[in-house]
Amino acid sequence: MITFDQVKFSYKGQPIYEELSLSFNGGQVLGLLGKNGSGKSTLLSLVAGLNFAQNGRVTTLGFNAKQRRAEMLSQIFLLPEQYQLPAVSGKSYVAMYSPFYPGFNQQQFLSYADTFEIELGKKLSKLSMGQQKKFLIAFGLACNCPLNLLDEPTNGLDIPSKTLFRKLISHAADESKTFVISTHQVKDIEKLIDHVCMIEKGELVLNQSVDDITKQLAMSITDELDGSELYKQEVGLGQYACVSENRNGEPGTLDLELLFNAVLDETQSIKAVFGQSSEERGAA
Repeated sequence: MITFDQVKFSYKGQPIYEELSLSFNGGQVLGLLGKNGSGKSTLLSLVAGLNFAQNGRVTTLGFNAKQRRAEMLSQIFLLPEQYQLPAVSGKSYVAMYSPFYPGFNQQQFLSYADTFEIELGKKLSKLSMGQQKKFLIAFGLACNCPLNLLDEPTNGLDIPSKTLFRKLISHAADESKTFVISTHQVKDIEKLIDHVCMIEKGELVLNQSVDDITKQLAMSITDELDGSELYKQEVGLGQYACVSENRNGEPGTLDLELLFNAVLDETQSIKAVFGQSSEERGAA
């Protein structure tokens, strides 16, 4: 679905990626995590062919991404973090842009728009940020693209809308579609994703399925530390959120925020648990 082969990319003279290699298989909901400036948005733009690698190759859906062939672009929906919608109605926007997506389904779009309570007769530029975001999500899901790149999709959404977002994504996700969701709002996608990819300072530091993570790592709240913890953080009076090696082999629960902090602070210890080479960690 997506492959980075020794990709180097710099922005305004600042290196973002030096030799990034990774691959993502299709049919999954992938959470792309990292601090500000770690390269998450850049990764999505390289996949979509909006930025070009200075060295190496990005392959998207079997195409060389930088060639931006119509056959590739018609199969990708990108929701950027920042956007500016035109001063046209929602109905006009759909009429103009839906022909670029062969899988677009008008009835699905109307159903999604109704779920989000979007007024399609209003000019999009006059809608609130949250309403604009919901319109784009509804349009993107109705395009039925094999690859969906969502950059901070829950920013600007209120709590009920975030719940609807998770519901719609979970219903839309199947083996024919891949969703890559880049976000800082980890709690918004914790129950939604089935794979986690973490980028730190332009390097891939975690690339594992949720199933493997919860089998290999135990995440818990405790008031009794025994020294076996890989990572701990105080969360209350005498209580600690801990990440330890899972000794019983039974899948536990995923605390995405705790995992994120643990990987950043104890990168090598977490990597060692999975016992993989850097090349193996790059394949998902």
